[in-house]
Amino acid sequence: MSLTIHELLLRRVLPRLNLISGSNGLNNEIHSINSAELLHDESCFHSGDLIFTTGYDICDSEAYRTLLPKLVQQGISGIVLQTGRYQETVPPYFVSLSNQLGLPVLTIPCSVSLSEILFALFPLLSRPQHNILDDHTISSAKSFFQQCLKEHGDKLFLDLDNQRIRLIFLEATAPSAVDQVVLQKSFLQIRSFVQAACHFCMWTSLSENCYAFIAAHSREDSPSMMYRLHLQFVALAQETGINYLLGNDYLTAPEQLESTIQRAAEGLHTLHLTEAKRGVCTYESIRFIRMLSYLRRDDSSIFLENHALKSLLLYDKKNHTHYMDTLRIYLSSNCNLSRTSKVLFIHRNTLINRLDKISSISGLRMEDYYARIHISIALMFHDYFAP
Repeated sequence: MSLTIHELLLRRVLPRLNLISGSNGLNNEIHSINSAELLHDESCFHSGDLIFTTGYDICDSEAYRTLLPKLVQQGISGIVLQTGRYQETVPPYFVSLSNQLGLPVLTIPCSVSLSEILFALFPLLSRPQHNILDDHTISSAKSFFQQCLKEHGDKLFLDLDNQRIRLIFLEATAPSAVDQVVLQKSFLQIRSFVQAACHFCMWTSLSENCYAFIAAHSREDSPSMMYRLHLQFVALAQETGINYLLGNDYLTAPEQLESTIQRAAEGLHTLHLTEAKRGVCTYESIRFIRMLSYLRRDDSSIFLENHALKSLLLYDKKNHTHYMDTLRIYLSSNCNLSRTSKVLFIHRNTLINRLDKISSISGLRMEDYYARIHISIALMFHDYFAP
């Protein structure tokens, strides 16, 4: 059953959320969260949206007397005014009109950030889904990991200051038309990458197209390894149509094995829950991945419409180039030229020339912090969610 406005208030997951008007609409179902300062374009909103707004122009009573009935007809579940930035209270005309329309209007201080709102509401709005790692699969994985630790635990935990141990759950999803030989080759490619990036790696098959890995690698390589693996998934999806989802977490002590297994499994389940097509989810990134999925609205998303991203994707496709990969590594390396050059195995001057070409193709200004943030998120949307 979907979450209603009434249930949201009863649960008090957002304690400073208060109902102001529109109590006749308390049974409206909330399907998703939307956020906008201006509400004038009703086509941006969808049935079941709970809209958060700072109310920049909410005092324009003439415009809203026309707009609110359209939003109700659109099927939105309610409006939450974030007070304290532009408006301290809901204008009287807005209260009266929402009561007439049966449209719940609530308030919450603008000091409560959108990320806090998403983190609180996501678990309530997520649709229950089958978790591929059922009890039997988890039990099989636990037995495998226990055997690995029994045989190799002494050397694995000998130098935790300089290395990290990961437990990994990997799942492949492929179109029915994909040949099993192609599917197996794609897995071997991923396995080879993990083995090459780690000084210790063991794996087992848990079920059809689902695998467990235990791997140890240097702390220095830890973040870049997962991101480069993510790029492998993107490339494989483009080449073969096969998608991979990966959940993982760090094992810090033998006695933490069971909890680490559960956290790694939760990473994989989160990717299912957010309907990601492919990608990597480390346990510590779960909240971010969940928030990312809520910011993704549909094909009209401001992130999916990023002009620079579209230009680069089109250029790479037409010219068989790989400027997107260069940009991904550059952004994930915090725009550090030396680090990016090292990962790509190219000279610093070659990288500078590539970045100049990227700017020429896309119009992206690398020195603009907000432009870099925008395209970084747009890239993640594309890599995790694009068909």
